[in-house]
Amino acid sequence: MQRISAALVILLFIAAAVLAGTVFLDRFAQTADAGFEQILTAGDEGQFAEAQALLGELQDYLKRCEPWLALIVRRDQLGQARTALAGIQPYLAADYWADGKLELLRAQEQLRAVLHLYRQVF
Repeated sequence: MQRISAALVILLFIAAAVLAGTVFLDRFAQTADAGFEQILTAGDEGQFAEAQALLGELQDYLKRCEPWLALIVRRDQLGQARTALAGIQPYLAADYWADGKLELLRAQEQLRAVLHLYRQVF
């Protein structure tokens, strides 16, 4: 009887961890997508200083969430997403906006792919 209750407690703990991870990833994905959209809108409107500030906020948000994301997603995949975001900063200028927009969309897709890998398993 004790083995059954111990197994049930472990099973409930695993289910709660998966549920909490899924909810956290969904919130992270929504916030990150909103950040990407704000950067794209600011860049399209020619407000590159605001776009750079928004990119900094998005990088800070990823940095704050990274310890929790590392519990769910592999660190090397997070590192790739962080590197892709860091490479966008030089492109947030009027002369390079076309390239910056492509890099921004590529980083957004890379982050979505990382989150999709988790959802594929769970």
